[in-house]
Amino acid sequence: MGIRYAVIRIMAPAMSRTSPLDVSLIHELGSYCDEFLVHAVNVEGTGTGVDQELLSILSTDSLVPITYAGGIGTMEDIRTIQEIGGGRVNFTVGSALDLFGGILKFDEIVTKF
Repeated sequence: MGIRYAVIRIMAPAMSRTSPLDVSLIHELGSYCDEFLVHAVNVEGTGTGVDQELLSILSTDSLVPITYAGGIGTMEDIRTIQEIGGGRVNFTVGSALDLFGGILKFDEIVTKF
């Protein structure tokens, strides 16, 4: 079927490569950084729900913190991240926040999560 999720590593123009995202790659790259910020570009900015398959991959025991972004449009989406992520995946909300014209209340998110 091909690669569903990929990480593009840009080291130098002639050395860039694409690798499938899986648990072993998360562990490998985790030794070179302090944190991962992962954008689910297929749902980012849509508010149509989170990418649960990607969250399952990210929920691994990582050496560094992982923050997920993309598709969050409701409080239920945030609960889904917590459930699938097992408390190991942080999240960031963008256009769905009331600060940016969305329906999610910033103060409520800060208080509850």
